[in-house]
Amino acid sequence: MTDAPEIRSPSPTGVPARLRIAGVGARAYAFTVDFNIRIAIAFAWYATGAVLHSSANAAEVSLRRPREPDLWWTYAIEIPVVVMFILYHTIVETLLRGISPGKRFVGLRIATLEGGVPNPGALLLRNLFRLIDSAPIFYGVGLLMAMFNRNGQRLGDLAAGTLLVYDDGKSEMKVEAGSGFDAAAAFITEHRSAARRLAMARRDAPGAAATETLEKRHAALHHGLAHETPTLREMLRKYAEETLPAATHELRPFLAVTLLGFLLAALAGWGLVTVEPESIRLFASPEILQTVQQGELWTDGLLGVAPSSVISGAIFFNNAVVALAAWLLGFLFALGTIYAIGVNGMMFGALSALCVANGLGQPLLDFVAAHGPAEIFCLCAAGGAGAIVGEALAHPGEATRSEAFAAAVRRTAALLPAIAIVLMFCGLIEGYVSTSSLPFAVKAAVGAVALAIAISALVDWRGIRGSPQPKQLLRGAPASR
Repeated sequence: MTDAPEIRSPSPTGVPARLRIAGVGARAYAFTVDFNIRIAIAFAWYATGAVLHSSANAAEVSLRRPREPDLWWTYAIEIPVVVMFILYHTIVETLLRGISPGKRFVGLRIATLEGGVPNPGALLLRNLFRLIDSAPIFYGVGLLMAMFNRNGQRLGDLAAGTLLVYDDGKSEMKVEAGSGFDAAAAFITEHRSAARRLAMARRDAPGAAATETLEKRHAALHHGLAHETPTLREMLRKYAEETLPAATHELRPFLAVTLLGFLLAALAGWGLVTVEPESIRLFASPEILQTVQQGELWTDGLLGVAPSSVISGAIFFNNAVVALAAWLLGFLFALGTIYAIGVNGMMFGALSALCVANGLGQPLLDFVAAHGPAEIFCLCAAGGAGAIVGEALAHPGEATRSEAFAAAVRRTAALLPAIAIVLMFCGLIEGYVSTSSLPFAVKAAVGAVALAIAISALVDWRGIRGSPQPKQLLRGAPASR
């Protein structure tokens, strides 16, 4: 082996597998390959769809986006392209167990801190933090983190408990599900034999090329032992019965603080616009300001621009991004979370004051009654989760800051699926109910039901005491040098 940093993964044979940790250069090279593959796939889909769409409409074959896109263009071309580009790593790495074409080309794979195969949740968490790692441009945050971290981990790796290791895949083996007892026994026998030979080679010829070959073979066999993962049913059961209740139990005081913070920020925005009307320009675009001054809400006529299904999808995406940002920005010692909650609260208060001043208070209430309370509650829940992460960084206790950060991220990440489901429900309400001509009483009733669902999903209403919390990482968990 070289002098590059490595981890030693414990093995049932007693001979640990040695895995070299990839450096920043190899990481950047793999990302560049994957980035070009993403571009090629997305462009191929877009170009094919655009040509078929234009020819189907008896128009000149063109790659240009139509001035008035129809449902076919939106759902069959634009949305798939965005999904392919944004979710490329998440989908591919989950299907290939921590490998992407770029990583395979360079000879890398994602591993746990113990050298095993990350579960789908860890891979999803790792990719969520790309939103932060990629800032401000060219993965500035991620590269800086990887350069100064002893294991070459970016922020997403720290959060998910993963790292990149060298693995060319040439000797990769694994026990296939349903392969039978004989195949599994042969695999284990081969693993033990390789471990025995490697132990002798490490003792007698540690720097020889043959020893390096044995190291790769042993690592591949060790990797194959980690192939088995919990079933979807087992993961869902554990999430519903243990993980989510523990997360909502921890969230309660932080949720109360963020709700109060949002309310105070909304009052501040209302007061600022009331005292100094010109300050509304800090929160509203000239188009919104002109529309309200003409006696109309900026939401009027949404159904004339796009169908309810498109509106619902766009609203869900926007709300999900805001909630995700409120959580992710907790890594700035919760200062980013405070900023996200404060800005959204002040904007809500300022726009409300603007509408009231122009006689649109009741129309605004009529619009937000069905979806607004649940949306705000979810935003504050995401902010509370971000505050937990920030608090863990500020007061890590006996753990290091990186260990406390990783543990807090994994605990609070359990809240994200519940928040996403409620926000999806809110998007449907806003697209189909809030923009409709239903009576205010009906919209208010729908809003009360939506808020009740959000509270039941995100609040530890059963009052669980002493809920089991996931253990924090032990200091020096991976044996590294």
